[in-house]
Amino acid sequence: AAAALAHVMTGFHNVPAERWMQEAMIHFHKVDDGLNITYDPDLRRAIETGGDVPDLWPFFDALAGKPLCLIRGANSELLRMDTVQKMRERRPDMIFANVPDRGHIPFLDEPEALAALHHWIEGIS
Repeated sequence: AAAALAHVMTGFHNVPAERWMQEAMIHFHKVDDGLNITYDPDLRRAIETGGDVPDLWPFFDALAGKPLCLIRGANSELLRMDTVQKMRERRPDMIFANVPDRGHIPFLDEPEALAALHHWIEGIS
């Protein structure tokens, strides 16, 4: 499972094998006939089915007045930097971290991610 994660989670570089094993233990659990995922499979299906992408800006704009923090993997193939720039133009107060050597969803324990999270938590405390 760890090797499979390292293969399918594109954009992740310089991740030791031990870390992939930790991630595998988080994302999979043993069942009688092998392994099963620990997250809702509909999350993946929603992305895989594709189709027209709805206009998500009204949802983003509805967060006006709420503290926002965006943590992006620098190698994300889903959240492009031009979209991030538009988000930052709409919300210049949004805390932002671009985590190097990570794909779409960073592990969130990287120094950049932790700094952004701490800053965001301080803002809502």
